[in-house]
Amino acid sequence: MVATSSELSDSLVHAIERQFPWIEVIQAGDLHAAHAGSGAAVAFMLVESSLLLEPRAQMSLLHQAHPTAVFAILQAETCPALPLLELLSLSFVRGVLPMDLKLDLWLSVLQVILQGGCYVPPAMILSLRASHGEAPPPVAEPGAIELRRRGRIGALTEREFEILELVSRGLQNKLIASRLNLSENTIKIHLHNIITKLGVHNRTQAAGLFRDHTSAAPRTIEGGFLLPQRQ
Repeated sequence: MVATSSELSDSLVHAIERQFPWIEVIQAGDLHAAHAGSGAAVAFMLVESSLLLEPRAQMSLLHQAHPTAVFAILQAETCPALPLLELLSLSFVRGVLPMDLKLDLWLSVLQVILQGGCYVPPAMILSLRASHGEAPPPVAEPGAIELRRRGRIGALTEREFEILELVSRGLQNKLIASRLNLSENTIKIHLHNIITKLGVHNRTQAAGLFRDHTSAAPRTIEGGFLLPQRQ
């Protein structure tokens, strides 16, 4: 982990070691120390974004120093957004870990990346879309806010829609994971993305919007609900 002491607390290191007891956490306070390494082969490196003044060039140099490692970016809440596409175009960069997540979700995202998956915070994707000329949604009158939120159901992926439907039935994460043959940590990450996309505060509000949406949607002959059209 390449991070300043303000971002890399002892409690976070201990939480990682408790969650992943097979991992040895090696800390480096700056990029120079990370280049030097500890002499051991590094399998994974998490790099604080504030240390990357020239992100692509500096990440490439770190990869040359540790060619067996995959990388992720530790994104501090107060740091400006990095050039996302530029970094993710590097095959060894697996995603971005924001520091404003709750600890259990943060550890779940870390586990997904360690297992070969990728993660990018929804807020960064929205920022990227805005930077490419996609206008943000207009400010709505109070009476239109609920309608705008309902419309966001259509922004969910098929998997997110499927998970939200199960949440609306009252199923807990463990049972949803079993039904869909996914890990419970993966379900947590999907729920975090669903809540962000819908602009709600928790799974209960998300389930309520789903029920409102499907109650107004056309039904199939069997009585089920039609999925919203995807682009």
